[in-house]
Amino acid sequence: MVSTKPLPTDSILCFLTVLAALLLFSPCADAMHADEVGVNDFVLRTAGHGARGIRFARSCRLPPRGSSDSDSMWITSESNEYPAAVSDGHIDHAGTHGNGGSCSIAARNATSGEVLWRVDACSSSSRRSGNTGKGILPRHATLFLSGTNTVYSYDDNGILRGWNGENGSLLFDVDVLSSITGENNGAGGESDDGSSVIGSFTSALGGESPRLLGESLGGKFDKNLKEGGSAPIGAILTSKSGQDENLILHNPQNGTPIGKPLSAKTLLGKAKVSASKKFKLERARFLDMATSSSSSPDWKGSSIAILVGWSGVQNDVPSVKGEKISKTIGSYSNMAWIHVQLTPSSNEIGNNGNNDIDVSYGNYQVINASPLKITDSTSSSVTSTPLILSSLRIVPSITSFSNLALLAIAPSTYEVAMITHIDITSGKGMGGKLWQMDGLHPYWRFISSIHIMDHATSTETSGSQTNHIIKIAGIDDRYPTPRRIESLFLLSDRAIINSGEIPLDSSYAKENKKIFHRVYGSSKGDEEALYDALTTCPSAGLVVTASVEEDITDLTKKETMASIFRFNEETNVATTLLSGKRVTWSNQAKEGDVTIIPSSRGGTEGGLVEYSHLVDCDEKGMTLVFVSRGGMTVGFRFDGSSDGDSAVVTTKLWNSEEALGSVSSAVFLDETHVIEDVSDGTNQSEDEEEVALRNLQFSNRIQAQMISLKNFFFGGGMLSSLASMALLSDEKKAERDIAFGFAKVSVMLSDAMHRIIALDTAKKGRVVWSMNLHPEASWHKIVRGGQFMSLSDPHGNGGVHDHEMMTLSYLPFSSGVAGKSLESTAAMQWKCFDGTSGRVFSEKIVPMPSEVTQIVPLRSSIHHSHDANECRQVVVLVHADNSVSVVPDTARSHSVVDEAISATGRNGLFVHTLNRQSGEFRALRVARTTAIDGSHPFELVTVGTTIFDPNQESIIDVSYPQRGEVIQSPSTVLGDDAL
Repeated sequence: MVSTKPLPTDSILCFLTVLAALLLFSPCADAMHADEVGVNDFVLRTAGHGARGIRFARSCRLPPRGSSDSDSMWITSESNEYPAAVSDGHIDHAGTHGNGGSCSIAARNATSGEVLWRVDACSSSSRRSGNTGKGILPRHATLFLSGTNTVYSYDDNGILRGWNGENGSLLFDVDVLSSITGENNGAGGESDDGSSVIGSFTSALGGESPRLLGESLGGKFDKNLKEGGSAPIGAILTSKSGQDENLILHNPQNGTPIGKPLSAKTLLGKAKVSASKKFKLERARFLDMATSSSSSPDWKGSSIAILVGWSGVQNDVPSVKGEKISKTIGSYSNMAWIHVQLTPSSNEIGNNGNNDIDVSYGNYQVINASPLKITDSTSSSVTSTPLILSSLRIVPSITSFSNLALLAIAPSTYEVAMITHIDITSGKGMGGKLWQMDGLHPYWRFISSIHIMDHATSTETSGSQTNHIIKIAGIDDRYPTPRRIESLFLLSDRAIINSGEIPLDSSYAKENKKIFHRVYGSSKGDEEALYDALTTCPSAGLVVTASVEEDITDLTKKETMASIFRFNEETNVATTLLSGKRVTWSNQAKEGDVTIIPSSRGGTEGGLVEYSHLVDCDEKGMTLVFVSRGGMTVGFRFDGSSDGDSAVVTTKLWNSEEALGSVSSAVFLDETHVIEDVSDGTNQSEDEEEVALRNLQFSNRIQAQMISLKNFFFGGGMLSSLASMALLSDEKKAERDIAFGFAKVSVMLSDAMHRIIALDTAKKGRVVWSMNLHPEASWHKIVRGGQFMSLSDPHGNGGVHDHEMMTLSYLPFSSGVAGKSLESTAAMQWKCFDGTSGRVFSEKIVPMPSEVTQIVPLRSSIHHSHDANECRQVVVLVHADNSVSVVPDTARSHSVVDEAISATGRNGLFVHTLNRQSGEFRALRVARTTAIDGSHPFELVTVGTTIFDPNQESIIDVSYPQRGEVIQSPSTVLGDDAL
């Protein structure tokens, strides 16, 4: 019998008093309320460069704030480094699965790394994938002019925009074709020769990238402008035929067009430069633009020089691992310089607010068209040598505004073709030379790029000698992953301006060694040093390089480090070059952190740093940013006196993961920790996850609560709770978050950047670890969990407590499979790792019979330790040829598949294939084979098919429920059997 007699009033009061005391003195547990948004959560602001990573980068000074010195600002985008460079139709070493993004332009504070502003530079009406199948094409060109402090973008829809460099605000946007026709895209206009211009933009012509032409030479451009004024900018369009190019000149202040379009074909005809049938150079192109000062004696008023030339169809050139890639080919002998004089608009001279006078140009006049020729007869081979047009670079003279040099890579990728002392008023060059790869670096197998350093054109020495600093990169493909190696070169400005000290007769070719050479250390073996990237600050006399520690054999402890060198004091760069001696550097003492990429961030391989950008350079030191494979950017400051007596102080300013701008998938894990000793004698570091999971079981949680209650009343916990109410320390918060499962590690995959990044959600998104995946893979997947209940997988579908994970990277063409020939073979690289620490347990590259159509994750119901080539995570791969394979392909993995096939209460393990072309959807059962040799232990048996008529139905996507879900239907059965 149950008594229903009410409790006495005093008993209720006593109960409520005790309850109130417990609530008052119990430890506080925070929850997220509306007013806590932004306090207990976090936002990671990225620069939006997650499709290709940073390619274009320029720097400028921020306006000073109060009495503090101004900081440098770093402006970046994913567009081509040189906006005027001819596109090759694809991007080398880029991901093959773009999201159609690549449209962000951003600015960072170079000291703090803070993203100051970010804009979308692409038209929303043309948002489409930039993936060509061979790489990601940038959907816009980016140009920065320091004279106007303006960032310009030109997208694949023909829209030219100007952005304020300080805050990213939009200054203007101009539809290029409509601006010259007064109508919408597709309307016709007339070029300078009266021919029709149709709005067929370069992006519609074979998937090429938009291109912008801007000033190449420094100094005062116009007599009406103060120092820092800028020349016009040029946007390139295609003609009606879809082949030859037209150029529209625009005022840099407001984007208004200047006169009619210029036709490359007409200008080449005026220069009497014909197309080359030998090399099939039959397309008229605009290649670059240079500007001239009004003080130039041969040029009157405001003038520009435009380089035009004929280009051919894309040719296959040698690349890494015996592959061929397509490049657009041209030749010096098929180029011409066009002298264009600009006419200011009437009554349009005003002040732009910065005490610089803005001049708007209304028209132009073509003064002269001269073919590019070399007067030195011994250099004729240089002009006839084919060139890769995307590698063409202008080296402008600082002391003579009408002289420059040209450099480009030959299609063999074994030579650099150089023409020096080019007078753009006449188109004549005084000499040329082909520099062989072996003379540039002994370990290069291919020459990949030429970079003219922005800050490196002011190395003043005795006699006002200026030396241009050039970085040339080559590829060494003897590594499993091809390694990019940079070298530093000096080019004497006297070779460009011809001050009379460089002979101009036939002996010129023999004297070239005195005006261009590589710089490295004076010790034996320095010539063979391998640097992934390097940057120099001439004002401080410093050179900073990036390379992996070669002397450490343990891969888990290798890191990518910065090394510091200083140009030797006894070396006078001016006289050394002219005397034929070598300019050298020496090791510089340093103090501070020089670790660019630690081992926890993927720094265990060589060749990880891909680029280094000089942001700031003065006599006190230099600020630079390293950009690594996978998109990690790291800012550094190097401070040291120019005399070299004291050590250089190094400071790591900030780091950022650009791959967070293109996260394709994410998995959340509990940040659990071991709170009891391992007593079974197994390896503690490997079984930490299992121990932590035992402590999360219900019985252990109840026991922990009882111990906590005992300490609360009898161990001083009540007093400590009073203190914690006033101030909850970070340590206590972390302890609480872990105990209640609030602390998570988010493991994020960036498919486009081939990278995995793990963030600690309890510490405002701090990066715990990161790891690079195979850069040549066409796709990557994170696999976790299975279908069985186990200690490591209590939810049956890969719950948050399951730390062990696997990545799959599919290599459609790989020659790196052990035991296979060098013929193209599909392969899969798998990595087994701990998701909370990034520790890699095992990895391997295995051959694949055909493409993968389905991935089935499995986990064993029995715990096992880690062995070589083993993983607790198992994957069944279904292939397009209806075969099946297991990863890892070991006996233990086979037993896990057998367990899934014969599991109690299940009727087998089923998979599916889909042929989108025929519309056939096939259900298959995984079964054991009877093969004696055991090479193919499993097979697929068809159990049913269905057909979706592709003429009537289109399969958009196929979704699979999480394996182990109890309810797989969106319907719920109610008590009255209703759905």
